[in-house]
Amino acid sequence: MTFRSNPHHSTLRIAQFALLPGLLWPVSAGAQDTRTVNEPVIPPVCSTVRAHLDYRNDRLSDSPSSAPDTKTIQAAMDTCKPGHAVRLERDGAQNALLTGPLDLRSGVILLIDEGVHLVASNRPSDYDRNPGSCGLTETITGGCRPLLTATNAAHTGLMGHGIIEGRGDQKLTGSELTWWQMHDAVKGDVHHNIPWLISTVSSDDFTLYGITLHNAPNFNVFLQGGNGITVWGIRIDAPGNSPNTDGIDPSGSSNVTITHSFIRNGDDNIAIKAPKGQPATHMTVSHNHFYEGHGMSIGSGTEGGVSSIRVTDLSIDHQKSGIHIKSNPGRGGLVTDVVYDDVCIRDTATPINLESTYIDANAPRAKWINGASFPTYRGIILHNVRTSGGTRLLLRGVDGEHRIFAQFDGVQVEGIEGMKQQAEHASIQLGPGASNWFPKGDDVSVTGTPQQPTPVACQAKYIPFPTVSGD
Repeated sequence: MTFRSNPHHSTLRIAQFALLPGLLWPVSAGAQDTRTVNEPVIPPVCSTVRAHLDYRNDRLSDSPSSAPDTKTIQAAMDTCKPGHAVRLERDGAQNALLTGPLDLRSGVILLIDEGVHLVASNRPSDYDRNPGSCGLTETITGGCRPLLTATNAAHTGLMGHGIIEGRGDQKLTGSELTWWQMHDAVKGDVHHNIPWLISTVSSDDFTLYGITLHNAPNFNVFLQGGNGITVWGIRIDAPGNSPNTDGIDPSGSSNVTITHSFIRNGDDNIAIKAPKGQPATHMTVSHNHFYEGHGMSIGSGTEGGVSSIRVTDLSIDHQKSGIHIKSNPGRGGLVTDVVYDDVCIRDTATPINLESTYIDANAPRAKWINGASFPTYRGIILHNVRTSGGTRLLLRGVDGEHRIFAQFDGVQVEGIEGMKQQAEHASIQLGPGASNWFPKGDDVSVTGTPQQPTPVACQAKYIPFPTVSGD
C-alpha cells in the first residue's frame, strides 16, 4: 500500500509556544506530548496467518456463517513472544480473513500486510458480552465487545498497510438492517448495541501505524486511559452520514501524538475527552487532514480536566464544526492551555465553536444541563487560524463566573460580514497577530483592536483523500 499525500508530511514537527504578551492564562512551553516521537518501526515477525477468502468491491465473495479466523489469529497472538508481530498476509489471490473480537496482547503487534483485508464479522452474536447483548436488545448499553481490544496491555498495537473492514454498511446476519441502520431503528424499550472497531483500556505505549479503518459500525478508535499513545499515518474512511463513527477519541489519556493521518467519518474526527477523575493531558495533533465529519473536538465530557494540548498544521474541509470545544454544566471541567496553530478551515458550518452549554441532540436536556460540573475554558489560543465559508461563529460561556478566556492571534475569517455571530460570557484578547473577528454580545469583553489580516493562502493544504494501492 502506498499513501499519496502532501510531500511536506515527512517529519513530525512539534510546535513550541512561549508565553505570549498579555496572555490571559499561562501556557507551558513544553505542553504537548512530552515524549520524543519518531515514526514507528515494525518489529520482527513471530508467526504468519494467511488469507483464504476473497474481498473485492467491498464484499466477501463467499459469505461464511461464522468468523473462521478468530481462533487462529488469537492463538497466534497468545503464543507470540513480546517484541514481535503476528503477520496477516495474502495467499496468492486470496486477500481476506474474517474475524470476530480479538484481544491484543502485551508486547505483541498485529501486523496487517498491504493488500490484506481483516474483515469484521457481521453476526451480532459474535460480539456478545452476554448472550443476546449485542444488536437490537433490551440491554441498555455496553453489550458489544469491540473488534480489537487492548486491556492493560502495554507495548501493543496495530501496524502495516492493510485494511480493517468494519462493514457498518452491510446487512447483518439474520437481519434486514445494517449496523448503521440499526442505529436509527430503536423503538420502544428496545436499545441498540453496536461494536466499536478498536478499544484500549489502560494500555501504555499503544501504537496505530499505517492501517486503514473502513466503514466502522460505530466508533473507530476509543482510547481509555493509557500513557504514551502514537497514531501515525492511518486512514479512517466512512461516509459523512454514517452515525456515531467517531474517528479517534483519547479519553483520560496522556502523552498522545496523532500525526500524518487522514480522517473522514460521520462524527467527531478527533474528540479529546476527560471523564471524572481522569485528566486528558499532553497531546500533540499534527500534520493531519480532516474531510467529512464534525471537526477537531474537545468534549463533551471534560470533568477530569483537559490541558496541554497542541493542534498544529491541520486542514478541516466540509465539516459540521471546525475547532470545537463543547461541554455543559452536567459534565464540565477546566479546559486550559490549548493552542491551535496553522489551521485552515473551509466550507464548514461553524468553523470556530467554543461552547459550554452544549446539548447532545439525543440526550434529555435535564440530564446534561442541570448540575454543578461547570465548564471553564482558559488559555485557549488560536494562532494563525484561517477560515473560509461557513455560516456561524460561536463563543458561549455558562455565566460570568464560568466564562471563556481566549486569545485570537492571527484569526482570519473570510466572509465574516455574512456570518451569524453568537457570543456571551467571554473575555477575548486580540493580538499580537492581526485578527478580523471582534466578538460582541452579552457579557463579552475584548481587548485589542481588530485588524484585517494579510490573506494567507490555504489551498495547498486541501489535498484529496489519499488513494491506497490494493483498495
